[in-house]
Amino acid sequence: MTEAEWLACDDPTPLTKFLEIKTTIRKKRLFGFACCLRVYHLLESDSYEHMLALLERRADGRTSGKEEDDLMRMAGRLLNHRWETPPGKYYARGAVSAFNTGNITITTEFAARALNTDDEPVDEEWAECAFSRASAEVAFQAHVLRDVFGNPFRSVTFSPSWRISTAVALAAQMYESRDFSAMPILADALQDAGCDSADVLDHCRNDGPHVRGCWVIDLVLGKE
Repeated sequence: MTEAEWLACDDPTPLTKFLEIKTTIRKKRLFGFACCLRVYHLLESDSYEHMLALLERRADGRTSGKEEDDLMRMAGRLLNHRWETPPGKYYARGAVSAFNTGNITITTEFAARALNTDDEPVDEEWAECAFSRASAEVAFQAHVLRDVFGNPFRSVTFSPSWRISTAVALAAQMYESRDFSAMPILADALQDAGCDSADVLDHCRNDGPHVRGCWVIDLVLGKE
């Protein structure tokens, strides 16, 4: 894959394959979680919302052994009575279940299908993953992936001197709240600290999307 292909690709699958040995499990999990978060409203259950909260903690390496056990039990119940479930909710459950087992490729496929499905009947195609992709959501996922992983063809050296208290506080607040509206303000803070990286500043000032795991936020917070 070339840099031009990386920047233009509208399908996260070849991007994730390219990154397979170039990234951390935390980054892959946070990308997968961002895809699941977009379909959680289709689950319509407080227990599923709790599961998503645990999955987010797990992506960040913050779950206990008991919580891991809870996740496995909840994942096992996700697909019960699937034949009576409307397609969108069915695929949403599949996305969350696939993410919990670590299959990010199936996670993205099911999440895209959940948000763009029509009223077709659910049948064996689900089990075989033999359905057509929803192009709009797949393209969005590719943008999310680039927010999380950045550009692997460009090495950004982040100076510790740029981690001034204002920048770190802004990054931490956005990371915890998942509200990234202050990204342009973060760019100003980094620039005031002496940051002269066009890649960093431009990413902060672009239209996003930005999610937990954003490569610039992680650089500011010293996460990998």
